[in-house]
Amino acid sequence: MRTAIRRTLGILWIADAVLQLQPLMFTMDMVTNVMKPLLTHQPLWLLTLLTQAVNLFSAHLLLGNVLVAAIQMLVGLLLLFQPTARAGLIISIIWGMGIWILGEGMGGLLTGQASLFSGAPGSALLYVLWALFLLHPRSQVRDKARRLVEWGLAALFAAGAVMQSLPGWWTQPVLFSQIDSNLTATTVPQPHWVQVPILWIMAAVQQHPVQSNGVIILICALLGAAWAMRWPARTLLATASLIWLLAIWWVGEGFGMLLVGMSTDPNTAPLIALGVLAVFMPSSQRTGQLGPGIFPNSNPGPNSTKSPLR
Repeated sequence: MRTAIRRTLGILWIADAVLQLQPLMFTMDMVTNVMKPLLTHQPLWLLTLLTQAVNLFSAHLLLGNVLVAAIQMLVGLLLLFQPTARAGLIISIIWGMGIWILGEGMGGLLTGQASLFSGAPGSALLYVLWALFLLHPRSQVRDKARRLVEWGLAALFAAGAVMQSLPGWWTQPVLFSQIDSNLTATTVPQPHWVQVPILWIMAAVQQHPVQSNGVIILICALLGAAWAMRWPARTLLATASLIWLLAIWWVGEGFGMLLVGMSTDPNTAPLIALGVLAVFMPSSQRTGQLGPGIFPNSNPGPNSTKSPLR
């Protein structure tokens, strides 16, 4: 389980590095369509930091993109191999927090308009949480690791319900605009097959904004409660969660803008889906150690009776 998660994270970091080197990333489209929208509705202290980051990156587009890609490639490669995994996890925590604050505006959590549909709480924060999970001693014990992941899924879906309950999401313009941004945020249009379901949902939201938002809240709340209570029909729960995350990734996140050349990462839905899949990942009796952890007693001793994960 741990090895599969670690390697998946490594592949995702490498993918992020490659995405950072797309041609449009070296144009002002990157600043206009990816960075500047983060400034909206932010508190003054964060707005100041983000404005400085945008100005600095705008002045050094080539260097900035290459540097970001190089760091993310390094993190990904370190995570792929057991001897360097711990270093990769620690670097990913530091780098991920920087990206979360300056590159994602803290996932929009302070804007009052954060939502799973808008990519909250931020993919960089989820990278950090996954790294902390892998460094935590509980992740080395099979049952405790699975329970930790289940609680994480419960918290994320519950947070999705809470965020969606904020006043702004009950009005037609806010919810409609978030979904519409997947079609209008870039100069390159989404493929037709991506646009069709989004247009259907937009029509429903336009006619029934309150009911649409209520359905989103209800689904998130039910999934959060089911994961927290360890609903016995786990395969059904996992299937429902993956279908819902696919809907979020498609309609709310536009597949992370992967198909229009303006994506810096796949967005949050795939990282949450990794948690759903992790619950069903097989675990062996032995695990490769990551070296001394950043938490106390992070490595079971030789006489430990705990069953570590692979």
